Amino acid sequence: MNPASQNLQISVIIPNYNYAQFIGEAIESVLAQTVAPLEIIVGDDGSTDHSAAVVAQYADRVRYIQYPHSGETVVRTNLLHETRGEWVVMLDADDRLAPNYLEIMQEKIRAALPDDRLAFAYPDSECFGGRCGRIVRPEFDAQLLKKGNYIVVSSLVRADVARRFGFDSLFRAGQSDYDFFLTLASHGYRGLHVPEAILHYRIHSASMTSDVLRKSRQRQIMRRLLRKHRHFFTRDEARTAMTTATQRYWASLIEARSPFAGLGRRTLDLMRFVRAGLNHAELFQQALYALAPAAYHRRRYPPADVFYLFRDTVERRRILAHLPAVDLNRTQLFGFAELQQSGWSMDCNLRLPRISSVRETVAGWIERWYAPRAGVGRGDVMAVRAHLWQMNRAKVVVATTDNTGMPAARLKASGRLKAKLVYISVGLPERMAAVRKISPAREARYRNMLSRVDQFVAYGYAEAEWLREWLGTPDKVQFVPFGVDVEQWRPMPDAPKIADVVSVGADPQRDFPLLLAYARQHPHVRVQLVVGQDAAAKLMDVPPNVTVQVQLPVKRVQEVMAGARVLVLPVKENTYSGATTTLLQGMALEKAVAVSRVGAIRDGYGLQDDLNIRWLEPGSQASMNVVLNDLLARPEACQRLGATARRHVVEELSWSRYVETMRQCIMKWI
Repeated sequence: MNPASQNLQISVIIPNYNYAQFIGEAIESVLAQTVAPLEIIVGDDGSTDHSAAVVAQYADRVRYIQYPHSGETVVRTNLLHETRGEWVVMLDADDRLAPNYLEIMQEKIRAALPDDRLAFAYPDSECFGGRCGRIVRPEFDAQLLKKGNYIVVSSLVRADVARRFGFDSLFRAGQSDYDFFLTLASHGYRGLHVPEAILHYRIHSASMTSDVLRKSRQRQIMRRLLRKHRHFFTRDEARTAMTTATQRYWASLIEARSPFAGLGRRTLDLMRFVRAGLNHAELFQQALYALAPAAYHRRRYPPADVFYLFRDTVERRRILAHLPAVDLNRTQLFGFAELQQSGWSMDCNLRLPRISSVRETVAGWIERWYAPRAGVGRGDVMAVRAHLWQMNRAKVVVATTDNTGMPAARLKASGRLKAKLVYISVGLPERMAAVRKISPAREARYRNMLSRVDQFVAYGYAEAEWLREWLGTPDKVQFVPFGVDVEQWRPMPDAPKIADVVSVGADPQRDFPLLLAYARQHPHVRVQLVVGQDAAAKLMDVPPNVTVQVQLPVKRVQEVMAGARVLVLPVKENTYSGATTTLLQGMALEKAVAVSRVGAIRDGYGLQDDLNIRWLEPGSQASMNVVLNDLLARPEACQRLGATARRHVVEELSWSRYVETMRQCIMKWI
């Protein structure tokens, strides 16, 4: 038989260490392949989280091997010797394969056979969860490989070759793959580039930290590689490789400039910078940073008219990095991107380094200790205080959540913050209720502190009314209905039908037991939940007709919502507006949305039962059953409800209207 016509026997191995929040997605991506693999093997490197429980859900389709903690490199090599396939995919536990990964890779390999020297094929990749974009890799060239690794470890590799050479345990994870492919190239093997972005590479805090550490060790790694592969590199090639590694090393030192670093650390970094060479344009800046970090950062970053305080998340950093590009998730910036185009100079805490004096640092530690004991969360105390230097250079500071608003309000009340403060309140009534239970006198002190805020913005009508009464200053509080980008969130009539009922959200107020009880009573109804990591840990025991997906990228969330017959948002009674964004997105998608009666959205948003929305009584199983059964039994009612919902958000709750309202709130001080 012609080898090119044979079906490849492919094994998939997944090394895992404490990636319980991701490993399920990795396994699901392999199970969803259009060409099924021969086997899937997960090797656990002594995880201490609930990885075993996650993998146990796939026990009938996945082989699970537990090892004592010895490092990813050792586990990957051990797994190679467990495989039965002729080819093997080495998938990282936090990444995913596109559904056609194995199909495309197999086609390319079969087209290139027979070729005894072809040892692996590697695809392009697509990032998600962070700085998204396609990573286009070059065609295989052994000479180019000597300058740096461009081959992703989640490639398709000949199993016999991989077992023969394995991964060198002397190299750390993320470095051993470069050594592995150099070893193959030095023995005359070649690779095949597949120009399809069929590997989805996840960007998250751990991967970014690992990336920074790899950059900082570039020169050390390259020296070790050159010693091991000295017969593969000529003298000129070795010199070029070291020059490239030095450039990356310099970049890591520049990236690591932190105002929290002590004098000893800054001096050591300067010595490392100089030792690597004196011919870098940033040498003076590195010296200034080492000797006077505050002056360095103030010189580097000019003042802004408006300064936003965000809660720090990887997703927000990703969106900010890609501005002015339009993003499905840009509502997380609360109008920052659009206001930036209005002619104002804008900046935020996620774009600037933290600079904190000894006084502010000590005060921050005290506040972090005291705030939880006062009955409220401490918020991002250190982050807010560390940006006081830039906040006081702005005309207006906008605190986008209570996490940043509460520390900023304390600075305002103490006189440390001179700029005008706009505080977007999200959940203050609940926070103050908790304080009141501890001490009414303490609540009075918080009221006095928050009365120094120049302007409150509330997305919930009930929250705005409560603030006006509680503060006794109605003119300081403005109700601003949230909005949705109706161009980005449009009806998707061709979207595949995913489930009868979909619920999206992860805030603590979600009443998932109510929805799960409905699913148990109606086993023929397909229910899909899209939740965050914390909520997923509480949803391990669900009925067979319920699917739980964790931390999906926003594009995938949009597809899931578009594939629902009914979108349900069961929320406990409160004034917190956490479900508002999902509600408006579902309405913009022309979906029938059923939501609990919560003070945040009952008034002020123009929502009317059975006209553009269906209300559920909070905590009422009977209400849930009646409404869902009615909508699922009458498809025409769903279509009518969705059409009027879409029309309502376009006319009354668009993102442009929200941004204009926020601009009016801020412009009085510009």
